Amino acid sequence: MKAEITISQLYNNPSLLKFFFRLQSQNTFNELIDNVIESNGDIFDAIESHSDDLDEIEGLFYHEPLNELADIFGLTFIDDEEDEEEEDE
Repeated sequence: MKAEITISQLYNNPSLLKFFFRLQSQNTFNELIDNVIESNGDIFDAIESHSDDLDEIEGLFYHEPLNELADIFGLTFIDDEEDEEEEDE
């Protein structure tokens, strides 16, 4: 049996996230979501467009640091945006 699971479903259903992601991956996933500028929909789209293999995505969240994940998915951290605004002043 096959089921299609979206990243937004994982985010909105902690039980589903726990089933597919190891604890370290869960923590990294939630930290990434909490610390990027893009809206949740944009974040989910960026992650899903990277790969449709949930095991591969989970492995990225398990092995890669946040800054690498942001680069991989093309996301911008909130702190990075604030730093750029300070430099412009």
